[in-house]
Amino acid sequence: MALSRDLCVSYKCAFVLLHKLREAMADELKGRVVGGEGKTAEVDGGYFGGYVKPANQKEHRRDRRYTENQSGKRKLVVVIRERGGNSVPAVFGTKSQASAFIRTRVAKGTVLHADEASTWDGLHERFEMKRINHQEAYSLNGACTNQAEEYFSRLRRAEIGIHHHIAGAYLFV
Repeated sequence: MALSRDLCVSYKCAFVLLHKLREAMADELKGRVVGGEGKTAEVDGGYFGGYVKPANQKEHRRDRRYTENQSGKRKLVVVIRERGGNSVPAVFGTKSQASAFIRTRVAKGTVLHADEASTWDGLHERFEMKRINHQEAYSLNGACTNQAEEYFSRLRRAEIGIHHHIAGAYLFV
């Protein structure tokens, strides 16, 4: 609606224009490889979508952390951010798919920074890794994932302030 007001065009025209722009931006990301010899990249993942509204009365509420109480629509968003360079986001259903994606999109010789999640354990065989435990510090001994965390901060803020709801199936469209 804001774009249609700013451009003085109908909502339908602005909607079509936005989708064409998003499609062009997605085409640019296809096949993008980040990093290289002597470069540093950060890897992190976050879950989006699949919100389950809690029951009104306390005795009817369920623990939404358990799989049986979730909607099944949550998706894992993984971002690879090269320091001083490009970012490559992707959406997955499972964590195992994410590590295969990272192997194909990060060039050899790149130093990867990641948190202590077990998802990234398989990347040690291909890349030099620096890991950070966020329970101890945000940045320690040169290892940090603050730029990747910033990506998720902006995505969550966009969900709250602009989009109000992001369905898992439409995260990367």
